[in-house]
Amino acid sequence: MLVMIVATSMVNGFTTEITKKIFGFWGQVHVVKNEMNDSFDETPISQNLPVVKKIKALDGIQSINAYATKAVILKTREEMEGIVMKGVDKEYDWTFLKQYLVKGKLPAFTSEGFSRDILISSTTARRLKLEVGQSVLVYFMKKGAKVPIGRKFAVSGFYNTGLEEYDQKFALCDINLIRKVNKWTDDQVGGFEIKLEDINKMDYFGDEIYYKMIDQNLFSYTIKEEYPNIFEWLRLQKYNEFIILLLMLVVAIFTMCTTLLILILDRTQMIGILKALGANNYTIMQVFVYHAAFIVLKGMLIGNVLGYGLCLIQKYFEVIRLPEAEYYLSVAPVQFTFGSFIFINLVTVVMCTLMLFLPSLLVANVKPVKAIRFD
Repeated sequence: MLVMIVATSMVNGFTTEITKKIFGFWGQVHVVKNEMNDSFDETPISQNLPVVKKIKALDGIQSINAYATKAVILKTREEMEGIVMKGVDKEYDWTFLKQYLVKGKLPAFTSEGFSRDILISSTTARRLKLEVGQSVLVYFMKKGAKVPIGRKFAVSGFYNTGLEEYDQKFALCDINLIRKVNKWTDDQVGGFEIKLEDINKMDYFGDEIYYKMIDQNLFSYTIKEEYPNIFEWLRLQKYNEFIILLLMLVVAIFTMCTTLLILILDRTQMIGILKALGANNYTIMQVFVYHAAFIVLKGMLIGNVLGYGLCLIQKYFEVIRLPEAEYYLSVAPVQFTFGSFIFINLVTVVMCTLMLFLPSLLVANVKPVKAIRFD
C-alpha cells in the first residue's frame, strides 16, 4: 500500500506540474499563418481577424494572446548567445511567469514606441554573465541585410521554469520591438496562443479550431504536437505507474495467500474438531477468509497512514530534491486525488479477498479423523 500510494501520488504530481509549466509558457493551442516555414521569423497576420473573436467566444477559452518571435544574438563584452525573442503586448497574461520570476521585474510597456526591457532566463544570464539592470546588445538578422542590426537593451529580470527547452531558448520583450524590426504595421502579429480552462480538452479544441474555425490561410496546432518528446515522457511515467501498481498488487496477493496457507496448516486440528462437531466446509472457509480479510484491512490502514504521511512530509518539507535539468522540477512533486485513493484501496481489498478463497479450498481436503490426530 505504501509503495502504491507514493508511486501514484508522485506520478500524478509529475504529470500535473510539468503540464502546467508547458502550457503556462505557451498555452495549449496556437494559430499562425499557413506556410512552409521552419524558422522563427513568422509571416504576419492581422491582430483583428474575425476568427479571433469567434475563438474568444467559445466556452472553455481562458485567454487568447498575440505574440511574435524573432531569432537574435545576445552579446556582452565576453560572451554571446543565440536565442529567440518572444514579443508580447501589455495585455499578455503574466500569471504563469510571475511564479517563476527569480530576480528583477517583468518588462515595462510604453504607450508610444517600444520598451527596451527584456526578460531572460537565469540559464541565459548565467551563460552571458549578466545581472539585472545591465545592458546587453541584441543583434537582429534582416532579410537582404549584409550585417545584423544591433540595439542595446536592459535586462529587467530573470525567470526560471526548469524547462530547458524554453529557458535556454526564449527571452521576452515588447511585441512592438519585433514589429519595428520586421517593419510590420501596428495590428500585425506572428500568431496567437490560446489558453484553455480545462487542459484535458486540448485535443478537442485543437480539432475544433483547425477543422471548423480557421480558413486555408491559417494553421493551428497544439503544444503536444510541437513538443511530442515531453508528452511521450509523461506517458511513459503512466506506464511505470501501472507496472508498479500491478507488481505491488501481485506481491500483496501472494503474501496473503501464503499467510492464509500458514493459518490453515497451523489450525488443522481446529478444522478437524469443527468438522467433527458438524461444521461444513463453507462455514470453516468463511472463518479463515474473514480472518485473513481482517489482516488485509489492518495492513491497508497502516499502509495508507504511512504512504500518505510520507507524501505529506514531501509536500510540505520537500525532502526529496531532484536535478532540475533532467526532471524539469527541483523537488519531487506529490498530488493526491480522491479517485486514486478509492481505486488503490478498492482494487486491493477486492482482489486480495477474492484470491483468498483459493487457499481456503484446502479446508475441504482436511479429514476430521486425520486432522484431530495431526501433530
